[in-house]
Amino acid sequence: MKITRLFVFLFCIHSATSMLLAQDGVLLGVQTGAVVERTRYTWLAMQGQGEIADDRTTGMSGILLVFPVSPRLAFHTAPQFARRNYPIRESARSGNVSTTCDGDEVNALGVPLLLGYSFTTSGPLRPYIACGIEFGMNLGKLQITIIEHHQSEEPPFGSQRIHVVFLNQLFGSAVIESGLHIRTSSFLSVLLGVRYSREFAPLADDRVFRWDTPSNWKIRFGLMYELPR
Repeated sequence: MKITRLFVFLFCIHSATSMLLAQDGVLLGVQTGAVVERTRYTWLAMQGQGEIADDRTTGMSGILLVFPVSPRLAFHTAPQFARRNYPIRESARSGNVSTTCDGDEVNALGVPLLLGYSFTTSGPLRPYIACGIEFGMNLGKLQITIIEHHQSEEPPFGSQRIHVVFLNQLFGSAVIESGLHIRTSSFLSVLLGVRYSREFAPLADDRVFRWDTPSNWKIRFGLMYELPR
């Protein structure tokens, strides 16, 4: 019995050691890419005219970290900075009331946490898939200003009402990605990835303005260095 337990113990040690030696080391790098994000919003002055939908393309940049946990599994994180690029300039008129809707670009800082699976552990080309969540923060001018201008033929002839809608500063997203990890040398790698993200909540949900739940596609390019083990 003792010999059997010793054999099992040695076998487990051998298997764990072989696994650690077979897998890659921690990868550290930089990334850049393009973001195609869809925005949908409605506001009180445009009711009955449908939802306003628009696709915007902007850029992103950040760092990359990949922590292998087995030859095929790894944790991916890639803190990144991107711009939502949603300047809103809308106007509407109904009778003697004219309304303007004004908002500036919004920056976003996100930290995704993904678990990735590699389809192969050898060779220079290693396709993978990954999924997880992303936490982030919207930065900048996080407000939409809606101004109603009322005109009248009687004094005071004109007045205005200002309503400010504040955007959510924090956001969370569900994330899925597929890509290709290319080993260019014993310590350098290139990453090409396509990522889809959908946030959990609208950016704003107000009685006069609703900014619906954003979703986006990211096309990422990364250059990574394998840290010494």
